Amino acid sequence: MTETKEVLLLCPTCKKEVIEHHKDDVQTWYICESGHQTANPVRKELDDLAIFQRAFCGAVEKYAEVMEPLALNPDLEQMFLDDLHKIVSAHDDHVTRANFHTALSMYNIPVNNAVKGESGAGKTYGTLEVIDYFPEEDVHVVGSQSPKVVSHDYGEFMTGQDEPLNREDAPVKPKSRDYDRPEEYEEARQAYKMAKLDWDKKIQNSYYLIKLTGKTFVFLDTISYETFEMFKCTLSHDKPRIAHKYVDDKGNVHTTILEGWPSAIFCSVDKKWLSEFSTRCFTVSPSTAREKIGAGMEITSQKKSYPWEYEKDGKTKAFLKALIREIRETFKKHNLKVVCPFPNMWKLFDSNQIRDMRDYNHFCEILPAYTMLKLFQRPIMVVNGQKWLVSSLEDVKAAKALFDEIAETTKSGTEKRVIDFYENFVRPRVNGVTLDVLVTEYNEVNANGVLSDFEIRKWLKRLNMIGWVNIRKGVQEDKRRDTFYPLKNLPQAKISETNCFSDKQLLLELELQKDFKTWLETSSKKVTVTGYEILNFRDKQPLPLTVEDFVQKTVGVDINKLLLVSETETEPNSEKDAETNCLSKKQPLSLISELCVDVCQNYRNNGDYGCSHPNPESLNEKAVKPLRCPGYKPFNKSLEEFSQ
Repeated sequence: MTETKEVLLLCPTCKKEVIEHHKDDVQTWYICESGHQTANPVRKELDDLAIFQRAFCGAVEKYAEVMEPLALNPDLEQMFLDDLHKIVSAHDDHVTRANFHTALSMYNIPVNNAVKGESGAGKTYGTLEVIDYFPEEDVHVVGSQSPKVVSHDYGEFMTGQDEPLNREDAPVKPKSRDYDRPEEYEEARQAYKMAKLDWDKKIQNSYYLIKLTGKTFVFLDTISYETFEMFKCTLSHDKPRIAHKYVDDKGNVHTTILEGWPSAIFCSVDKKWLSEFSTRCFTVSPSTAREKIGAGMEITSQKKSYPWEYEKDGKTKAFLKALIREIRETFKKHNLKVVCPFPNMWKLFDSNQIRDMRDYNHFCEILPAYTMLKLFQRPIMVVNGQKWLVSSLEDVKAAKALFDEIAETTKSGTEKRVIDFYENFVRPRVNGVTLDVLVTEYNEVNANGVLSDFEIRKWLKRLNMIGWVNIRKGVQEDKRRDTFYPLKNLPQAKISETNCFSDKQLLLELELQKDFKTWLETSSKKVTVTGYEILNFRDKQPLPLTVEDFVQKTVGVDINKLLLVSETETEPNSEKDAETNCLSKKQPLSLISELCVDVCQNYRNNGDYGCSHPNPESLNEKAVKPLRCPGYKPFNKSLEEFSQ
């Protein structure tokens, strides 16, 4: 029996592949991409290599057909949340989003997140389920540990010249019984001495190198203080390469070098060094509401009743995991960096305390993670050969929504339930309240979760430590008569989070659009922008964008609306000023640097067209005013198209 070979049908005219077009009463007709029709295509047998190539290309095309709609989905974060809600309660979405974007930030500028809450609240479970969406090789899950364990498990043994060193390569001392003649043994012994001296020099300058760039460390248990001391400077991004020394039980000094910056998630934080954590991390707290407890129990029940539905990853999870890998590889391939085109964005945040500077810096570090998630939807600006992925207005709004939700837990480093306790029971008592009253009132409201005065006092001590509560001692130092006075008006703090702008989304968008306009004007004067582009998902190659498309994709408005000068910005003081202002209202400000100067000059000399520069003296009387300079190269349009 002969094996049937796979054949390729080709057009007899142009030799290109044909596909079936139609059938008549007699035969089947085929057509090629050039439009030639034939009823007798040329049959070409494929060899094994051609068959493999054909199957491989078909698989790649099928993969792109499935993945491209996902990569271009504007609701990617919600799709991730909807998929995770099968196994993690929706009541902890703020924790889920914080952990997800913390992990994603490892591919750019890493951030850190501390999940703080009572035992059993789902800190570890929810974190591990989120981390499972990321490549296994990029995630290190650490249980109980010491600096030595971390060094051995995640470090590579190196010489002083950054060369790998294998302890198994140490020279072995020769034994006389292994040699037939004494002179052979003596020769081997002398060679061993020389090799041992060289080995000892290497060992003396050796160290463990832990490469942290592009990694996420998840600490499930309370990190030991020695290990935290080792990671502390790295978490603060003080230097990209930091050496740490420790002494073993035998008195030998060992060196570990941390290279690069990882993102880190801490599922349990010891209160002994909580203040040091809080300045280096976001702090989120799982919900302890009754509804969340019920939802968690329902999920557990479903998993026990239908275990086969939870044994394997679903399609959505598999696709999201594949997309994260695509984002990682594409980011490396194009050496992308992220830029925020909103220089006055800081005005959206509190600026009353020293801590606010660091919190805002954390926000600026997590914002790029929102942009990276939508890598194939965000525009790229090319400046001096460097490609900058541009954060959009939608990215700022989404990141700001998360920041506002976890702002109080982050700034105070305190659990959400303690903050809620302050808001509901302490803050209204402006004239002070005693411990026994607080315990009684709290337990009346939370009948199913009563707490002792010992636990409530711990909460009050924490509130006193962060400056939210003042404690006045009772008569004869009777702790039962201590009086607690609220110091922080929490509702006002929430309102002031957007101090100089209204909380209304519309006004927020208008202010950010105005800020973006300022950024465009300023950056065009300082640097040479050589193009705007966006990455095509199928081949990961850049596609050129016009300035109109760049503006639309960044702030979601038409360029005409963005670039028109507001009537309230300037008031004419003279006829000349009035003429200038009138002109600037009708034409957009320039987005152009030196690229268009020569073409603009030619147009002015010809007297047919005007440049879009706002200077009225650069325009002649006959000039019409197009929306942009005809010579701006990234438009990829001919001058004839502009004249039309």
